[in-house]
Amino acid sequence: MQIIHSLENPTKNPIALTIGNFDGVHIGHQAIFKQLRIAANARQLTPAAMTFTPHARHLFHEIDNYLITTPHAKSALIQQAGIDLLWEINFDEAFARLSADAFIARLIEQLQVKYVLIGDDFRFGHRGEGDFAHLQSACERANITVEQSPTVNWQGERVSSSRIRAAIQSAQFDVARQLLGRDLCYRETVIYGQQIGRTLDYPTANLSFDQTLCLPNGVFAVSVGIDESAFNESAFDENACIDADTTHPLRWPALCNIGKKPTIGHHQRLVEVHILDFNQSLYGKSLTIYPHKKLRNEQTFADLTALKAQIQADEAAARVFFNLPPS
Repeated sequence: MQIIHSLENPTKNPIALTIGNFDGVHIGHQAIFKQLRIAANARQLTPAAMTFTPHARHLFHEIDNYLITTPHAKSALIQQAGIDLLWEINFDEAFARLSADAFIARLIEQLQVKYVLIGDDFRFGHRGEGDFAHLQSACERANITVEQSPTVNWQGERVSSSRIRAAIQSAQFDVARQLLGRDLCYRETVIYGQQIGRTLDYPTANLSFDQTLCLPNGVFAVSVGIDESAFNESAFDENACIDADTTHPLRWPALCNIGKKPTIGHHQRLVEVHILDFNQSLYGKSLTIYPHKKLRNEQTFADLTALKAQIQADEAAARVFFNLPPS
């Protein structure tokens, strides 16, 4: 997949285009990409997508603890969805001020667009002034077909990135998995920390952590993949199992703490993992975290002795969850 950062088409090939933030690349987005590929093949066009980075929210709201996927993960998932060209457009104040008509003109004049497919909630242009009817009317004058993808529902409600964020923040990881159509996971690199866990007999892997990612605070039972691919080839296999796999042979059961470690006195959110029955060095390796169950909320303890006692209780709860013998 070729990634392009400007509103031009260096390939000069006519394209079938879909546009959106596509945060999470959930089953609704996947349905759009599938419909786009079918339309592109029927019209002998190149399937293409346009998304925006950073997320538009960064201009108007706090972006920390919001995104389901990093830009890199999102582009990897879009590629796996069968898209050949991806426009990653810089969403800055100048772009935010672009009128709906000016945006449409650029699509028509610079991108060789012949077919456009958008989701049911698509808005564009300054302050979201453009909608499906606006886009369809303008494009049809240029002989460009515009269609709207039907709404995708799960359990009677519309699938959306907002719904997935709410599920993640409330630790409903099984719901998030169903809406994503794949495992919910976070892939980060192990870095050096304060090594306080070692003094408590619970060494942890501290992870470099993108503060924009949507993660709830607390202590969780998770599975950990070590140096594995971020997304396997079956990510969009309609027959793939998307249940929580707590017995995967290449994943380790673990405890994961997300938060500011108030007992220690940190001010920035951190992610640290203690892998059960594991004693190898992980520095510099990438870990893929698969959350399964929230064990408790973040707490402040009187001292490290009280903290250690709680970690022991957390480990016992995780071992019960994973059906492991006591330590």
